[in-house]
Amino acid sequence: MHDDGKTFAEISRKLDIPRQTVSCNYYQMCKTQDPYYRKSRSGHPRKLTEHDLCRANHVITNGEACDGADVQCNLFPDVSG
Repeated sequence: MHDDGKTFAEISRKLDIPRQTVSCNYYQMCKTQDPYYRKSRSGHPRKLTEHDLCRANHVITNGEACDGADVQCNLFPDVSG
């Protein structure tokens, strides 16, 4: 719509969303070309890495552990639930 000559204010009134949201979404789309892109947020780091999750999946799939409690006791005793 913006590329068709409409202003962010006109678009926001038509869609009934804040003008700032329209402009932020427009510029983010121009920058990434991905409408589903979400910048990662800072915060508390994950307790398990992707590698840890892969190991847990392998242990359960091979029958070495029957549930999450077994996985935690065997692979991640230092990680609290």
